[in-house]
Order: sequence, then structure tokens, then C-alpha cells
Amino acid sequence: MNETSMRRAWLVLAACFLVSTGFNAYLFGPASILPLVVDAFGIDKPAAGLSISVVFLGWVLLQIPGGFLMDRYDNRVLVWGGVVVFVVAALAGTVASTYPTYLLTRFVGGAAAVVLWTANANIVGQSFPPARRAVGTSLFVTSAPAGVTLAQVAGSSLAGALGWQAAVAAYASITVVGLVPFVIVLDEPVRNETQLSLSNFGAALTDRRVLAIATSSFCAYSLFVFFNSWMPT
Repeated sequence: MNETSMRRAWLVLAACFLVSTGFNAYLFGPASILPLVVDAFGIDKPAAGLSISVVFLGWVLLQIPGGFLMDRYDNRVLVWGGVVVFVVAALAGTVASTYPTYLLTRFVGGAAAVVLWTANANIVGQSFPPARRAVGTSLFVTSAPAGVTLAQVAGSSLAGALGWQAAVAAYASITVVGLVPFVIVLDEPVRNETQLSLSNFGAALTDRRVLAIATSSFCAYSLFVFFNSWMPT
């Protein structure tokens, strides 16, 4: 890979990192502003905790179908669509008049995680040469704790000064900022080398090695989520 291609790979990483950071700040954001959410909707703290859980519900329900789409279609287009869905859902949540409506917007925002996280990781991995693919992907993965840190460090201050809606809008704006270089730099389709059939896709889900890696990753990420959503409250 020549110098120009490597520069492009780093720009792709930066763009995907920003897109994911904004989403992860939104995902964990309620943990740092829980009292404001409680007051805004007249609910108790256990009910307010659903504002984080419902995002993961949307993510879980669409993760496997989303993976099938990523194996068959241009990942760039999926990310573009995911950003639009996420931003609309995030902004809709800031004007929600009832708590169930707010939860619905969070659920929709969580559904977009399938592409804002997984597809971006795939794009970053394909942008780097094999010798540096692990480095690029590892750096991208740090966007999750970066988003959590942003929400916990700046979220409460911003919400205290301008309202919790301003914090949510700020997180969404970070994702939009990341989309700009994403669109400019990625001028070619990003697809997997092979398109899995439904039968091959099903076979992958029954492969013991795939299941072992998936289970390990699930446990590790679950621990990360637990500490970063429960502890701040």
C-alpha cells in the first residue's frame, strides 16, 4: 500500500471514529444525566434506566439481519442510512412529550447501531492493509470508551447549563461531523469479498468457532456496558 492509500486509510479511521464516538456518547449519555431525565418525564430511577437498555434491545434485534445486509450490500450506503436514522431519532427524542415516546426514539437509535458500529468496523478493517488491519480496527474500537468518557465528563456539565436536550444534540452532531470526511474519502463501494447465501449465513451461525468467539466477545462487551451504564448512576 502506497503513502496515498495509507493516508486515506487513516482518514477513513478518523471519520468512522467520530461517527461511532457520537453514537456511543448518545448510548451511554443518560447515565450521567439521570436526575434530569427523571425530572423531565416524572419517572423514577429504575424506569429511567430503561433509556439505556432499550437502545441495546434495538441493537440486538437487528444485529444478525444487519450482518446479513453488510455481507451483501455496500457498507458505505448502510452507514449513510444509519446516520440519518440515528440523527432523526436522537433529535426526535429531545422533543418527546412522553416517556414511552422517548423510549421509542431510543429504540430506533439503537437499531442504527448495527451499521454505526459494526459496519464502520468492517470499513476500517478493509481500508487498512493486512499488516496493519489489527491496528486500525483496534484504534476504531476505542471509539466506544471515547464516547462513554465524553458523555460522563462533558454530558452533565452541558446538560446542567443548556438542558439535557443540548447534550443529546451535541452527541448527534459529532456523528454528523464524522460523516462529512466519510463521504468525501470513501469514493468506492465497500463490500465483502463474497456474498453469503442464506444457507451459508445459517451455517456460520452454527460453527462452533464462530459461536465461541461471539460468546467471548459478548461477555467482554457486556461487562463494559454494565460498568459504564450502571456505575455512573
